[in-house]
Amino acid sequence: MSYTQGEFDRGLKAMLKQAKNSGAKKINITALQLHHHVGFVGSRQNHRMPMACAALEKIPSGKCIRSTPSGRSSTLEYEYDLSKI
Repeated sequence: MSYTQGEFDRGLKAMLKQAKNSGAKKINITALQLHHHVGFVGSRQNHRMPMACAALEKIPSGKCIRSTPSGRSSTLEYEYDLSKI
């Protein structure tokens, strides 16, 4: 299966909506968590981590709390204020 940026964007929005609906005020999400949420299962050589990272960066209420020099790592982590979503 070929994954698109849109699938990662929609997956992140679904994660944020679910957290907000459960009453959370904030949520932290890593690129790896988003990668797994959209159902991507593949080899290290065939991953879509840049797409997951790009999706995390697009939401204006997100604040980067963990990054790496490349900015495109599975450990990239954003905190979202759900009151602004």
